[in-house]
Amino acid sequence: MCASASPPEQAVASGVFLTNWAVLGPFPHVWASGDMTDATARLGYSYDFLTPMGGEQKAVLVPGAQFPGRPGMVVTGVAWQTGEIDLDHLFGMKDLAVAYASMSLVAPEATSLYLHAGSDDSLKVWIDGQCVLDRFSERGFIEDEDWTLVTLGKGAHSVLVKCEDYFGAWKFSVRLLDASAHLRTLAARVDEQLSLQLRAPTAAFDRLSIRLALKPPLTDFVARVSGAWISSDGAKTQAFEHGMSSVLSIPEAFDFPGACRLEVVAQGLPDRQPRTDVNLYLTDIGAVISNRALRAQALLGMLSSNDVARRLVLRHEGLLRYSFQRLAALAQSNDYQFDISTHLLLTRIDRILDALATRKDYLGGLHGTYEAAYISPVDGSGQPFSLTMPRPYDPAVPTPLIVLLHDLGEDHLAETVRFRTAAPHFTARPLGRGRTTGYLGLAVRDVLDVIGYMTNFYNVDTDRICLIGSGMGGQGVWVTAATAPDVFASVAALNGYSAELPLDRFRNLPVLALHGGADIVIPAALSRAAVDYLMRRAFPVVHGEIPSAGYRLEFAAERFHPVDWMVNFRRVPAPREVIVDSVFPPCNRMYWLSILAAQDPRASCRAHGRFMRVNELILALDNVGRAAIALPEDYVENDALLSVIVNGQQQSVPAPLPSVLHVNAASNGFIFSTTNDAPVPSIRPYQMGSWQNLYAGEPLMIVYGTTAADPARLDALRACARQISRWSFVGRSMDAATIPVRSDKEVTQAELDACNVILLGGPQDNGLVAQAAASLATPLAADSISIAGERLPLDGRGVWLCQYNPLAPARLAWIWASPDAAFYSAGAAWYADWTLPAVDPPDLLVVNIQTASYCRATHFGADWKPYPPDVDSPRIAPAFASQTNARDQLAHMLIGATMADFAWIPLEQSAAQWDAQNLRAREAAALLMKNPCVVLCDVTGRDIRALNQQTAVAGTAAGRLVPQPVALRGQREYRVAVLPRELRSFNEAVKTRIGKARYRFLQFTDTLADLLVEPSAGDAHPTPPEEWNDGMME
Repeated sequence: MCASASPPEQAVASGVFLTNWAVLGPFPHVWASGDMTDATARLGYSYDFLTPMGGEQKAVLVPGAQFPGRPGMVVTGVAWQTGEIDLDHLFGMKDLAVAYASMSLVAPEATSLYLHAGSDDSLKVWIDGQCVLDRFSERGFIEDEDWTLVTLGKGAHSVLVKCEDYFGAWKFSVRLLDASAHLRTLAARVDEQLSLQLRAPTAAFDRLSIRLALKPPLTDFVARVSGAWISSDGAKTQAFEHGMSSVLSIPEAFDFPGACRLEVVAQGLPDRQPRTDVNLYLTDIGAVISNRALRAQALLGMLSSNDVARRLVLRHEGLLRYSFQRLAALAQSNDYQFDISTHLLLTRIDRILDALATRKDYLGGLHGTYEAAYISPVDGSGQPFSLTMPRPYDPAVPTPLIVLLHDLGEDHLAETVRFRTAAPHFTARPLGRGRTTGYLGLAVRDVLDVIGYMTNFYNVDTDRICLIGSGMGGQGVWVTAATAPDVFASVAALNGYSAELPLDRFRNLPVLALHGGADIVIPAALSRAAVDYLMRRAFPVVHGEIPSAGYRLEFAAERFHPVDWMVNFRRVPAPREVIVDSVFPPCNRMYWLSILAAQDPRASCRAHGRFMRVNELILALDNVGRAAIALPEDYVENDALLSVIVNGQQQSVPAPLPSVLHVNAASNGFIFSTTNDAPVPSIRPYQMGSWQNLYAGEPLMIVYGTTAADPARLDALRACARQISRWSFVGRSMDAATIPVRSDKEVTQAELDACNVILLGGPQDNGLVAQAAASLATPLAADSISIAGERLPLDGRGVWLCQYNPLAPARLAWIWASPDAAFYSAGAAWYADWTLPAVDPPDLLVVNIQTASYCRATHFGADWKPYPPDVDSPRIAPAFASQTNARDQLAHMLIGATMADFAWIPLEQSAAQWDAQNLRAREAAALLMKNPCVVLCDVTGRDIRALNQQTAVAGTAAGRLVPQPVALRGQREYRVAVLPRELRSFNEAVKTRIGKARYRFLQFTDTLADLLVEPSAGDAHPTPPEEWNDGMME
């Protein structure tokens, strides 16, 4: 490559990002010269890697130039499409690394401008050899987070950027702003509420004091604050005016037991006047909290007896409960009385109670952005969300609702990018139970409950509810929309994980799928595969991929105007064609069609209905025992005969037609009736999903045992209860509230009848488990468990067992039992295997604790007994005790089933290996293939050769291809089968050079089980049975 004569140029323009760069790197923190030996010290940020080119103050990078002494390290010229220069896209996913970017900035005349920059993580900027910005940090990317004033003479100026990555994303942005744009940009970041900090009495301040500041604490504005102290009874007022960041002592006249009120507003910011209005409680905070709790209980109880006032209670009870939860958490600190959050929460509680006491609607009087909450039916907690009101808002006009899902590490109050639109709308940001929940389990329920709250208490246009999110929020869009597609008018998923979901449910839901082509956290191939699946079925989907954008996509996605796109759609309440299925996540009702029961609950069931013309219905029912059809007015005339073709049989329903038509499977077909005549079952019907069903939204409780003779065991059970009480799904921690915990001596029969339960401890530890042990599907003793008549000792083993609760047969019980206290450790290795949903997880899991190996993984049948195909399956061959060998068999099966050329096998295996002496082949096959989804990726022979060269060097690749590639044609595209959860390692290995991507949904558990009994001989690519693919094979 020949070096160009000069670095890339760009003219000075206020507000325009610098996008033309010459980039050099990556440089690791551990450098071969020996100057740095500790990468975690991040010494590379201060080390001058450009010394061979004249040093950081003098080096000029030009595209094509070779870095001295480093063969293959060449300066690369880039012209980025967005302001975010994504170094992960250029260099692959790197941590503990440094890169440089250089360009020439041309000023048409002398000027002074503000240089704005953002980075993930650290950043230095030189102009003409002078360091003008130096920010060492561990942070996520926020544009314009740093700024400095620079003076440029007429002509060209060299700009050099040094960007260091500590962990995760790696990017930077730089632009110049004139003084007016600089102040407007900063003012737009200032919170509408002032930052307050209480100071305890000291020698310098003999009374409680408070410090006021902007949030964030910017010093670029000549801002002042004015306000007043007001006594609790309103009789005394004292006004004041001070400079920003002043420390104000409470005046003596207001410093007495009780509370005083502070009202303050800041002036001097463009287009913004931040303000605060708070009560300061000058007495025993604990007594104040107890008093307010008693007042709330009495007031809410009194109002609940009145039908009119009851609606006010329902609207505000969640926020009150959440506020008390927050206070309880703050009370764990010794100095919480000096935490301003305590006073802000008590202020909110007092104002809600004062409003309710006079039958006024506190929340109804708020505007802008504020916090609200609802009462969760799962655990009775208050679950918060952030709400931004429309501008303007007319309560008499139905208004669209945009539900915005936050990304990993954020919460409902995060400073997320607000997608711009001219259309007035509500914006709700659910917490989703926490920062890392992945919108699985209770987190999905949280999103839907927020929507339910909004439609109940605000004038939401229920036909214009839209869902949008990015990153983890993008995954939440796919999962939530698959769970309840008939709720939404449209959805937009940005950089979302779309795999392992029933995409047929999106038939009537418009989807905008956007992805950064340089995203290596959630590979773009996932969105390509989802879009491919939807397009092939003529579902309403729009796809946009931004090649230079990475994981953080919100800024780059603005060109697609996602909110404007979404609000243009209206939900169709009764589509002509509907598909319902029973796979995970559960969704047994879709628009006008419901599945009430399956014929065989151990198999998935599916109902497909289509109205051809008025009063002409076609039904295709697969494994459906009972279904219900809410006859839609658009396609049904009640006073005329309804013609139905169900599974190829013509039937008719005479007039007058019912509002709901029931369909019941019979020995010779299906029978229609106007009522649901099915008897109420005495025990809960079996449903696939095992313990995942406990996180679907029903009330849930944890009960630990107290009958253990060993105090250490009792401590282990209590600690385990505390740990899993924070789960919103297996291994996913909640931030707001916990699942209720009781001991076996405290829990009542009424609570068992009302809740699904997690029972901790075996019969020797937990009184409830002892009562139920003999009635379980697999009878449980203190030291053993019986599986279909076979006794399995539990010495050194532990059990997860999920079935109906024998003590409350309408509910589920998930039993954790082991004679070994180590089984209840919060850091158990096998938890990680179940933090993502499985289509059909085992109902009984037996684990060897010390080796973290699976001993049994059995399902139950419709009769709640061990499933014969599982227990009758032979044990796996000893060769497959190692998952490496078993995965090789799976790889060959994937190749045969999909007609792929290769399959990708990751090198990093789960810690949970297998017990060949006990594990059955069918159980092992189900563990290997937790979800039937496979991604088929097109990759060129050239890239596969490069990948194969990496795998030849130990430690340089995250996986390997099966079979070994030979005789590849460089430009030809080869098809590689990859399991979705392993796509990231494959994406990193081929450095995002994946062409087309497609989803295939396969079913070959029994065939794979046969191969795990004895190693296959001869052809490594078995001929695929017809049922292996989804009928869309190319």
